[in-house]
Amino acid sequence: MKALFLAVGACAAILGMTTGARADDALGLAAYLDQVRAGNPGLQASAQVVRGLELKPRELDMVYSPFFTANYGWSDDRKQPLSPLSPDRTVGYNWGLGLSKRFLTGTSASVNYGISYARLSLAPLAIPGLPPSIMSGFLPASPFFDARPSVTVSQSLLREFMSGLTDSVAQEAKLKASAAALAERYRARAALMTGEQAYWTLSLARSTVASKRASYERTAKLVEWMQRRVALNLADDADLLQVQAALKLRELDRTMAEQELVNASRAFNTARGRAGGDVPEAVEEINPALEAAGTTEPAKTGDRLDVRAAALLLRSA
Repeated sequence: MKALFLAVGACAAILGMTTGARADDALGLAAYLDQVRAGNPGLQASAQVVRGLELKPRELDMVYSPFFTANYGWSDDRKQPLSPLSPDRTVGYNWGLGLSKRFLTGTSASVNYGISYARLSLAPLAIPGLPPSIMSGFLPASPFFDARPSVTVSQSLLREFMSGLTDSVAQEAKLKASAAALAERYRARAALMTGEQAYWTLSLARSTVASKRASYERTAKLVEWMQRRVALNLADDADLLQVQAALKLRELDRTMAEQELVNASRAFNTARGRAGGDVPEAVEEINPALEAAGTTEPAKTGDRLDVRAAALLLRSA
């Protein structure tokens, strides 16, 4: 058995190998994350949502922008008169202008001006025995004009005391929109972090597959070597059975590592918006990256985005 372990060690030293690509030829993490930002549908949707939520406060402020109105109407009514005093034609028009504004204090002010015009076409009214000048006094003069200027100011004294209801509702909506934008940014960063995890998972899976394949090949050569020793009666059958069992375990480990590599490749492509599990690019090796990162705990640079969003929601409540 001592000779067996020495042989295993010798084969491991002679046949050990790795299949990692050179760092210069690898798709770097920064370049991969750029692909994730450009191709990940979730990140693109989050960017659109954030832009919309950032414009939401401007939409709320537009409620307090001046509002201008204008209207115009014209009519020409012709019909058979029902009585001698009824016109056979009525022509009229009206127009109006208005300007209104709502303030944060809840005050509403509006200025309006409008004119109505009407012209009646009456048939001459003649009664036997009476002069036409007397009858014309019973008929209304035409045309008619009606001008209506108005100024309105309204203020609620209870709900709007010290900018109460209106300002509170506006501020609440703005805080909720800002909180939603921060929450969406947090989800976008989480998606980006998922892409980074997929990158290093693929790197680790490739390294693991290379290691498992090398281990399988070493064990296979050891089985061949042991078979020759048994044939020369230099080793027992039990030793051969042990290395054959070890070969089966190495084969199982290799198969599991290869399946993990397939899953990691699919996740790698999914994160950057591509289908399938084919990843022709080489990636950085994980061990040098871990050694470069060191064990120093990173310093806190500020509150997380989801914490800031929760603080805004608390203010809005």
